[in-house]
Amino acid sequence: GVILSGRDLYTYAMWQDFQSSASVFNMIFGNGISYYADRTVYSTELDFADMFFWHGISGVFISLFIFSALSAYALKNFAEPQYLFARTVLLTNFLLLFIANLSGHIFTSGMLAFLWPCFAIVAKRPTFSGYPVGGMTG
Repeated sequence: GVILSGRDLYTYAMWQDFQSSASVFNMIFGNGISYYADRTVYSTELDFADMFFWHGISGVFISLFIFSALSAYALKNFAEPQYLFARTVLLTNFLLLFIANLSGHIFTSGMLAFLWPCFAIVAKRPTFSGYPVGGMTG
């Protein structure tokens, strides 16, 4: 369709191929990337669908665990007035989750794997602690 730009067709093709080889093992651990690259398309370009086909239910749970871990401090500090960055981090994390399910290549991005935790850690820092970044100066 218009919103998914044909990604729904990729997902359907990979689902058909997945069903032809479905087993309990494949459901839990997936078929791997190269299995689909040789048979249909490399990726659906929808992150959770790709995680499921490539790595199974375990891959989806690991992705959701990482997302939850990177959002935990932002969610914990969301209502605290001294943690203004927590709101920004939480909003950004949910936008990433939304975009990952529409356009893909968010959770599978090599660059984001480094930058996302660096950004998410900002939710732990109060906006103003009363001292310079290096601590108290005498």
